Amino acid sequence: MNPDLTTYLHDHLAGANAALEVIGLLQKHSGEPMLVSFLNSLSSEVQEDKQTLEAFLLTLAQGPSTIKDSAAWVSSRLVGFKVREGKRAFGAFEALEFLALGVQGKLHLWKALERSAACGNVRDKPNFRLLIERAEAQHRNIEDLRLALATIAL
Repeated sequence: MNPDLTTYLHDHLAGANAALEVIGLLQKHSGEPMLVSFLNSLSSEVQEDKQTLEAFLLTLAQGPSTIKDSAAWVSSRLVGFKVREGKRAFGAFEALEFLALGVQGKLHLWKALERSAACGNVRDKPNFRLLIERAEAQHRNIEDLRLALATIAL
């Protein structure tokens, strides 16, 4: 398989791990029931997307990348410091911005894979159209929350 594609997929898998860490931190520090409910749902969807990506990597005969996973863990910890720092609303605002950017990246991943010649011959590839639609909905919902927090946080 193309080593660039392998790197690209591992980068996104590491990003999913970082997103799950940040979502967990937000869940832990938020006292707002509606936000926690949304985060629970988002966590489940991101976990599903991560499992889809892991299965796809295995289909392509590629395993996990310890280095990428470690880098994702470190970056999520850095974002975690911001979530806990200062006003709660501001930390949540920045964490949601981090998640919004990550979901945009995931959306671009699914769109690129849908069009990739390298994925054309894969028998058990994911339903990229469904994954694209879910990422678009996730981004809209995260962005709505982020902008609502902007009135409080900024």
